[in-house]
Amino acid sequence: MWTPISRRQHSRKDLRYGSDLTDAEWEIIALFLPSPRKTGRPRCWPVREVMNAIFYVLRSGCPWRTEAFLYAASVMLLTRRLARSA
Repeated sequence: MWTPISRRQHSRKDLRYGSDLTDAEWEIIALFLPSPRKTGRPRCWPVREVMNAIFYVLRSGCPWRTEAFLYAASVMLLTRRLARSA
């Protein structure tokens, strides 16, 4: 049952999209993501924004090509690194 306290805890009104991660959710997910490499080119996008883009596509059901193509390369690299580490 939704109480005023639980509604405040699960509120997403301050987020840009309903699929964006809250700070508490990000703290949990960030532990499982690969850390930045010490060599090579620096990341173009923050990993949190890439995860927000992934969750937006999953939540909305839109094809990836309708999302900003700038995220596409970052998402592909992150999913490859996650698959290799699993």
